[in-house]
Amino acid sequence: MFKKLEIPANFKGFRLNEIHKNREYLFSTNKWTRMDGVYCWLSNNNPIPASTFKEAYLEVPAGQAEACRKHLDGFMASYIDYRNKHGYSDEEQSEIANEFGSETVVDVFTGQKINHV
Repeated sequence: MFKKLEIPANFKGFRLNEIHKNREYLFSTNKWTRMDGVYCWLSNNNPIPASTFKEAYLEVPAGQAEACRKHLDGFMASYIDYRNKHGYSDEEQSEIANEFGSETVVDVFTGQKINHV
């Protein structure tokens, strides 16, 4: 299924436990499915990030990183499009004002200044 990479011998304790826990999670077949040759989470059909495989010291399957990039690019495009069309709700603006006061706030994804006062 997934090719295991060698875990460095100096990894002990917490770090080693995390690697084994991540491997166990990924080897559990009730957490993921394959869609168009890409491993995806069953919970949301999103591609499993390449970093998840790397953290478990597993070889990243062919095509996985590219599928993740495409998914993220699509998500970001839809986020930017949504913000361009709808801006920020009164509730969001209120939360921003409560958190940042009169400071200028810029959405790092769209580059837009958020008028919140």
